[in-house]
Amino acid sequence: MKQFKILTLVLVAMITFNCSSDDDSPAPQPTAHELLMSGKWFIISTTGVTMDDCMKMSYFHFTTQDTLTTEAFKTGEDGKCQSDGTSIVKYTLIENDKKLRMDLGDGDDLIMSIESISAAKLILKSQDLTTTLEKKS
Repeated sequence: MKQFKILTLVLVAMITFNCSSDDDSPAPQPTAHELLMSGKWFIISTTGVTMDDCMKMSYFHFTTQDTLTTEAFKTGEDGKCQSDGTSIVKYTLIENDKKLRMDLGDGDDLIMSIESISAAKLILKSQDLTTTLEKKS
């Protein structure tokens, strides 16, 4: 009887320590589309461009899996920030979500490499320009 109790305890211990938990698996990573569409991406820097506070109000807003709204801001003659207008363009992710193709109309496309993307930061590169965007709530 004593051996049966010991054997039972050993079996219970083995089952307890050998069972895997669902909590051990890593959380699934969001896709590039999910990250892009998770909010407005504000331009904080572009190589070769001195960004003032008005320009930093410019943003990309990926509203669906194929539509992008952009709005650019500039400092007006009165010194106040003003919108330079919004644009709605179609976009697609290409090359395994490593590049962003924007249809500018009239057969013109702008292709930017996605250098990195996270929940808070997006870095795009086009030829010799690198643009860094941050998501703000």
